[in-house]
Amino acid sequence: MRLSRSCLVSFATALVFVLVISGFVAAAEDGEDVSMSVARAFTIQSKVLGEERQVLVNLPRGYEEGEERYPVMVVLDGSPFMAIYAQASLLDRDIPAFIIAAVPNVDRLRDLSHKNIGEIWPTSGGGGTFLTFLTDELAPWIDAEFRTTGYRVITGNSAAGRYSTFALLKAPEIFDAAIARSPALGTDYGMIESLVESARSADVRGEHFLYMVYGSHDYPVVTTYTERLVRLLDNRAPSWLRYGREVIDNTGHFQFEGINAGLHALFAGNSFPTERFLLEGPDAVAAHARLLSTRFKMDIQAADLTGARELIDSANDLGRQGRYTDAIEVFDYGLELHPGSATLVYYMAQWLEHAGRTEEALAAYDRVFEMEPSSGIAGMTTMLRDNLLVGMKNVDR
Repeated sequence: MRLSRSCLVSFATALVFVLVISGFVAAAEDGEDVSMSVARAFTIQSKVLGEERQVLVNLPRGYEEGEERYPVMVVLDGSPFMAIYAQASLLDRDIPAFIIAAVPNVDRLRDLSHKNIGEIWPTSGGGGTFLTFLTDELAPWIDAEFRTTGYRVITGNSAAGRYSTFALLKAPEIFDAAIARSPALGTDYGMIESLVESARSADVRGEHFLYMVYGSHDYPVVTTYTERLVRLLDNRAPSWLRYGREVIDNTGHFQFEGINAGLHALFAGNSFPTERFLLEGPDAVAAHARLLSTRFKMDIQAADLTGARELIDSANDLGRQGRYTDAIEVFDYGLELHPGSATLVYYMAQWLEHAGRTEEALAAYDRVFEMEPSSGIAGMTTMLRDNLLVGMKNVDR
């Protein structure tokens, strides 16, 4: 089942309730299932930090049965809830499956801060060491234990959102993207600003992506400084960095749907290349697949972009814009690839009708009956065909 972006918020609320009443705890034995198959707990002995660190890993559905490799999402402030919410955020046709690696806190102030504040926060200032743990110990461990592509996204909220921004700018050789949710940039904005400047001269391969998401009722330490960073990037962004910002209405500082928003932005424009196809034909699809394979370090084939559902979405978008001829061209292409798809024919018939090509529309409706005479789609086709016939008789009078 695919969840729409709008229902993820209510889904998350229900999950919070389930997780609270179930009394989940972070500590668990290696490999133990810690939350109704939400995540499995593993322990890494960190030489850098001088302590054991737990990682809660959520694998994509079907991982055990296949051989496919997956990108990784590192979730700071890790918990069973964050592991399942991150995985729920992926339940969207336009977002690929990820391996989720949620990292629970041991000393949050120490790991996510870069300044030592003495007697107030005596353990603060360990952000650099924590990054070394993430880059030199956690990332290699995940790659050794699981089938990964090498593409990594890091995400966190508040101080962890600022830290995700820091990690991407400081270690782009490890992290390819960061989703900074309500990033508390104002607590150390000078550091972020200096990283942007130093990143401009860094020798970085490939495109990287930073997406900042905050709530319309968020704190000034987030809103003011996120906008300030956006203005800086507008003028001084490194050539290898793509970036964006989104404000989620009617939310405050602790918003979770930012993961889904960031993933949508990350993978925007990565589906069927409609406009390029209309200009260049099928070769454009293969070229787009090669581009995505390089960008996301995945083996993406043209077939991954030309499933019946992807083509229906593309054609319907064109039809809703009144571009009926273009929509029908996409459907014709789709039927070359999927000649047995009654659903493709069903939607094409409707746009043929809107285009005034009534005889072709009737023939397409009849074809649906031939292909799927007893399906639910045949019932809808009956009504649409009958309405078309009535309209044609009225015109003839």
